[in-house]
This record gives sequence, C-alpha cells and structure tokens, in this order.
Amino acid sequence: MTKTSAQYQRDYIAAQKAKGLKRLVLWVQPEDVETFQLAAQQPHALGKLRKRIRTEIEPGIRDGLEADLTRKTRRALLAQRRARARRLQAGSNRPPEMIRFAKRPPGRLRNRLKAQGWDYDPVAAVWHLPDDPEAWPASERLLDELDAYDIERLAEPLD
Repeated sequence: MTKTSAQYQRDYIAAQKAKGLKRLVLWVQPEDVETFQLAAQQPHALGKLRKRIRTEIEPGIRDGLEADLTRKTRRALLAQRRARARRLQAGSNRPPEMIRFAKRPPGRLRNRLKAQGWDYDPVAAVWHLPDDPEAWPASERLLDELDAYDIERLAEPLD
C-alpha cells in the first residue's frame, strides 16, 4: 500500500519529535517578517547575508558584523575539519592529517602554512592538512623544512 501525503507528514513530524525538536509557527507584524526570516537562516545562507551587509549597513556597524560572521564561519569550518579528521584515516600517499608544534612557531612560518591552505584549530592546537590533493607535495616539502621546529605528525584522530 502506498503512503499518502498526510502519512508522510505524520511520519516526518514523529521523526522530528524523536530528535527532540519542536515545531514553531510565528505570527509577526508585516514589517518584522524579513527580520525574523533573517534570524532563522541556516549557516549556508551566510554568503547572502554577507553580501547584504556590505551593501546596506553603515560602515561602523558593518565591520563588527563582518568580523563576527568571519569568526563564526571559521569556527564552523574547524568543527567540520575536526569531525572529518576523526572519520577518515590517512592514506599511504598523503602527508599527515594534522601536525602540532612543541612550541608556537614564528609568525612567518604560520603565514606560510596558511598560504598553503593549512587551517589552524585553536581548540586542539593542531594544523589541519589542506583538502586539495594537489597541495600535498608542497605540504610535504614544507613539513620537511618544519622538522627543525620539532613538529608532531598526527595521523590518528584526536579524541
């Protein structure tokens, strides 16, 4: 027997409730609709929000908002990288998934890592390998230079 639309809706609602989510319906003034929709946007909508901030908001306020969005975006990306590092095992032909310095490296060296696509995770205090496999040979050469700085190569996920 095929399900009807109403049955699919009931199953979906039950699944969302099982996740602990609550349904929310709002009645707002017409002039507040856009504000509430903006507040409810998911992270993937941040690009549109950034464009809107650049064009519509005063420069003094804009700088603070852009800094906040950048910080939140970086935090979300680092959380994704942490999760990916836990899920995936390093292959035999790639540099280590992460590296950690015994002491904080000089700014010049940190800038080189950033320029090559490495991402720093301040929570775990590790640098994550770039996603692009074409960047791996350059990363391996850089890691050979970094051995003088007493780095720890981490292939296993951090827990």
